Amino acid sequence: MKKMGMLFVIAVMLLCGCSGNMKAGKAYLNEEKYVEAKEAFEKEIQEEKNLKEAYYGLGMACFELEEYEAAVENLEKAVLFGVKRDAVFGSFLGASYMETERYDQAIQEYKNVIADEDITEELKQEARYNMIIAYEKNGDWDNAKKELKKYTKDYPDDTRIKRDADFLETR
Repeated sequence: MKKMGMLFVIAVMLLCGCSGNMKAGKAYLNEEKYVEAKEAFEKEIQEEKNLKEAYYGLGMACFELEEYEAAVENLEKAVLFGVKRDAVFGSFLGASYMETERYDQAIQEYKNVIADEDITEELKQEARYNMIIAYEKNGDWDNAKKELKKYTKDYPDDTRIKRDADFLETR
């Protein structure tokens, strides 16, 4: 699964809030200081300020720290507090579900990402690729093959999919 670098930059820009902890957390995310970002967002949550943004930021920091269970927990809390479920957010949540082996949830999240009307082509391609992987890991060979066929038609120059195509031929 591709690192979330570009998504990360976009998501940092989407976070809003004006408290000191929020500003610090966003700055730390931007500087790739994830431990410090996590601490700043946790303080924001303790102070019960900007909860949807703080949980979103905390989820991203946890994701980058490879604390995927915590990433899922915090991103789901961000949803409860009203974060906009756009393609960027869905990509983080889908990737977190993948890392925690919640493949059904990852597939659904990637479907939501793909359905987003404001999605970039790059993000759509990545979500489609990751959805194929989620189907594979879930043992749903028929859907994996179906999505792979559509994917290779739409992205014939993507060489990373060849390994998956070879694998699925044996299923």
